[in-house]
Amino acid sequence: NRHDTIIITAPPGYDLTDPENRAGEHYCNNLHWGPAEASTFTSDLEATCVGNQLTITANGLSSIPRETLLEVLVNTVNPTITPSWTANHWHIEHQSAVGALISSGFFRGWRIIPQLQSVQVNLVGDTMAGAKGIIDISFVAVAAAESVSIEAPSPAGFDFSQCQLSRRGQTLLEALDATIRLRVALAAQEATLIRLDNIKLAPTGGQTQFNIITYDSSNTIADQKLGFMGGFRLPGSIEVSEPRLETEYQKLPASYPIKSSWIPQLGASAVASFKLIFSNAFEHQMMYIIGQPYNLVR
Repeated sequence: NRHDTIIITAPPGYDLTDPENRAGEHYCNNLHWGPAEASTFTSDLEATCVGNQLTITANGLSSIPRETLLEVLVNTVNPTITPSWTANHWHIEHQSAVGALISSGFFRGWRIIPQLQSVQVNLVGDTMAGAKGIIDISFVAVAAAESVSIEAPSPAGFDFSQCQLSRRGQTLLEALDATIRLRVALAAQEATLIRLDNIKLAPTGGQTQFNIITYDSSNTIADQKLGFMGGFRLPGSIEVSEPRLETEYQKLPASYPIKSSWIPQLGASAVASFKLIFSNAFEHQMMYIIGQPYNLVR
């Protein structure tokens, strides 16, 4: 009926308001109506949001028939952890124009997997694609946990099978290809550093991507950080073979049979040559060659 309200209350920790609201504004966060059969009535409905509460007021002259499906969609962000069992419910009330309760309902909220905080993934020392290396991974766990799995899906080709753990209190559970799982006591809201030694780095360079998941004592996911790309960029490798330093005479031995047998002399011109194999495609990029104490000229 006219001036009736539908009040939807989200569990604590949710915010349904538009983040761009100014003082005194109560717009909802990207609220829009779904393609339900009540779409003909939505033009007469006014929606406002305050905190975790959404209020829909019927301002039209005509009533909405009973058992009409009404769909409303609004954006929000999950809280960092799942609300308590008693609080994790969405409540819906239909009130009359004078505030009398006409009907109500609720449904259980979903479980939220917390996101690991302050995640860092660093490559230790100077190394490159295809070599052995050391990776440091640090994060702050939101929930306590007993083990952690780490996966490096990109660039393809990481190999953790020969990984060694150097930090006390961390033991290897399993390691296969680009995935490793280890036992480590993780306290809530405390920083943890994991050092993975003797890692076979991916054969090609590029921005790395990691999936980090922690598990509690019942092997249930406690926290996670999926698709993390804020870590290091793996440097590509350059394989150098067949290096040669030749004088102009050595390049023309038939014309200079005697001088071509001389080794390059200090201060004389010579030609340096070598073969390069790049781990990554090389196109429209710049390459620097440093040959001290030689003076490179075109």
